[in-house]
Amino acid sequence: MKNLNKLLTVISISAVFSQDIYKPNNLDGRVVTLTPRLDWEAPLLYENNEWLLSWTGTVNTETGIGNTGGFPASYFQRYDSSMLSLHHGKYLEMLSFVPKAEAVFQPFVFEVEPGDSPDLINYTNLILTGPALGSTNYTLNEWGYVNLYNHVSSNGTGGLDFSGDTIPSTYQIQDGPNELWFGFRISDYIDGTFPMGIDNGPPFDYYGNMTKLCWDNFGSWNPADFDTCNTLSLMENNPPLPFNWAIGLYVSDQNMVTNNFNNFSPVQYSQTFERNSLIHESMDFGSVCGRNETGSQNNPEQSRTFSTQNYYNIYENGQLISEIETSFWRMDYELEEADLGPREFGSYEYYVTAVYDTFESEPTNTVLIDISNSPPSDFSLLAPPDSGEFSISAADVLNQLNFVWSPCNDADGQQIIYNLVLCLNSETGSNCVDTLLSSNSFQIQYNEFIVLMSIENGVSDISWSVSATDEIDTVGASNGEFTFQLVCEFLGLTDEKMPSEFSISSPYPNPFNPITNIDYNLPEDSMVDLTIFDIMGRRVKSLIKSHRAAGYSSIQWDATNDLGEPVSAGLYFYTIEAGDFRQTKKMLLMK
Repeated sequence: MKNLNKLLTVISISAVFSQDIYKPNNLDGRVVTLTPRLDWEAPLLYENNEWLLSWTGTVNTETGIGNTGGFPASYFQRYDSSMLSLHHGKYLEMLSFVPKAEAVFQPFVFEVEPGDSPDLINYTNLILTGPALGSTNYTLNEWGYVNLYNHVSSNGTGGLDFSGDTIPSTYQIQDGPNELWFGFRISDYIDGTFPMGIDNGPPFDYYGNMTKLCWDNFGSWNPADFDTCNTLSLMENNPPLPFNWAIGLYVSDQNMVTNNFNNFSPVQYSQTFERNSLIHESMDFGSVCGRNETGSQNNPEQSRTFSTQNYYNIYENGQLISEIETSFWRMDYELEEADLGPREFGSYEYYVTAVYDTFESEPTNTVLIDISNSPPSDFSLLAPPDSGEFSISAADVLNQLNFVWSPCNDADGQQIIYNLVLCLNSETGSNCVDTLLSSNSFQIQYNEFIVLMSIENGVSDISWSVSATDEIDTVGASNGEFTFQLVCEFLGLTDEKMPSEFSISSPYPNPFNPITNIDYNLPEDSMVDLTIFDIMGRRVKSLIKSHRAAGYSSIQWDATNDLGEPVSAGLYFYTIEAGDFRQTKKMLLMK
């Protein structure tokens, strides 16, 4: 192995700061493709926040569930008093779900007496709602999130409209016998689709898989007309369905209930955030409202008044460089993360703070990241072997000549590009061609190779070599250049060299800049039309439109159009028509 002349090091420097619950913790850093990547733990403030789940937490990626006929149906998870006893004093924040097909999802949380179920006719035990979510409010097959609001009974309009519920909920779990049922009513979906996400089982029967179907005895499926309901678990369905709903209820226990901070406003979340944005999308948790476990109604005008964390500040060498939205509330959260983008070589110090409504926290520990390039690893040429000899007859011309070398790796994770150089060597000099490749091999038919290298009858001395680059450093094969001899004694003999069928080669090199070669074979004299098209199907250049003699032929394209103007980089197609033969292939112009 060659010695690496540049090293990458990541050193964590511990700084002593006061230990409080507001600051992020345990910052770590590494380099991926010359890009600093940071991760850290959320503030201890959120240590006791969690998702309440009556299921395995593994989403079924294949399907969901819907009601027969596409009629409205309500799906809930249920937490009884024994399960809630672990969460006394916590606040309900929001619901999560996985939509599998387009529908309207109406969020509900009910406080239910033991032995009872959600009242979906008069909504007497409904405590929390959220805005109805249509297809523009979520992304299929991804977690969606919605904040919850105090339900005021006068706001409902026949069970259809809860838009009047606008006060962030103040529901706090207390000791008592009642249960929480939380989930969604789905409606307005196509029969035969299955909008509600599920897990992979096994079922947590009567807890993770509750269903409530309501209808009107006069035949209406309008929720405003419902007068009869039936509650059952998915396992009581016909046939039994051994799943649970992919639904979660977020609860928090910040212990920050004071009058010293500003109130904050809830926000509805429906899609995956993009990290590394200089413009943050704040994650403001609304506290949830409703009745407590003893059945007494919480004051709907009462708000939890603590400061909310809006985002993180990332500092590089003491300067603020980025604001990153929080993600500790997400179902798939493991660590907070940020990719900062490529940097010039050098040393960088990073630390992170949490930004709240009224203050910025103390920083994390400082991480020192040294960015430098590691050259591509050693590799070697494999085939054709060095000093080999190959005799080619007319019967062999359609066989492939394979150039193979061992893979080259890059410690920094950058893409490796190979440059293959082929040379025909003679006493008067060398005729060389090269091509750029992303894989560690190159195949070409012998007839194409003969045309490409301008090989004649007799013994031809061929050399080949490969270099690898990460676009910063370039290394050659560790075993150097290989040579071989190609022996041809049939060239110029028309009866042996004549192709047996129409064909056209892949371009070489490919990708190319700015010239590539295209070989085509004609078993008989033919009218040939060879045309270049862009990705939109527009003609770029006519390479051939004339009568051509039978045999092996080749033509070059210099990346210009019919007016002789250079064309832009991108994907192009070329089509040949000769007699009844028609074929299209593609090539990539790089600049």
